[in-house]
Amino acid sequence: MATIEDLYPVEAWTRIYTDGSATNAIQNGGAGIYIQYPNAEKDTISIPTGIHCSNYEAEACAIIEAATHLAEKTPQTNQVVFLTDALSVLQASENGKLAKLTTALGQLNYLRIVLQWIPSHCKIPGNEKADSLAKQGAEKLQPDRPITFQELKAIKKKKKKKKKKKKKKKKKKKKKKKKKKKKKKKKKKKKKKKKKKKKKKKKKKKKKKKKKKKKKKKKKKKMKASLTNVSSRIR
Repeated sequence: MATIEDLYPVEAWTRIYTDGSATNAIQNGGAGIYIQYPNAEKDTISIPTGIHCSNYEAEACAIIEAATHLAEKTPQTNQVVFLTDALSVLQASENGKLAKLTTALGQLNYLRIVLQWIPSHCKIPGNEKADSLAKQGAEKLQPDRPITFQELKAIKKKKKKKKKKKKKKKKKKKKKKKKKKKKKKKKKKKKKKKKKKKKKKKKKKKKKKKKKKKKKKKKKKKMKASLTNVSSRIR
């Protein structure tokens, strides 16, 4: 299986790793860019992308910012590869749905540009660095920029999901409480029944004892009467 080193050797390619991050996937976005040049020079960029920003928007911003940054520099090679784990951004770029990205990449039309997808969280050093820079960007002071329809949609979806989750949690809690109450009631009933049974048993035992005592007393009395009778006969 071909690796990044095999496909895009650093001595022939400018390698740009980009990543985006957003808190809860819908707010406080950050873009991270890590560039490796053929002469071993490196660039690291970390920027905030807005208060209301989705992961998708932050990922797109990272590529746009990287392309703009590269356009302002003297190229060291005519081959540039953008390495990103944002598959949805790459697909949108292919379909021409991201006009801003197409415009930004158009600034580099004198170079050979490749947009390459890479898997996330697979310990690819450049990707890990870009991920860390994106998180740093998300923690910076956020610009107040207009919110896109896609972001608004994502925010609404997230809020709806959160509300649903909260409702589910509440329902679960209520169910648990009801179950606990039922269990407690059952336990109490069982205890009461046990107590009643014990009391009944005790009463029965007492009655039996009393009966036995009475029987014994009667027997004793009978025996005494019999002895008295025998005694009077002898006389």
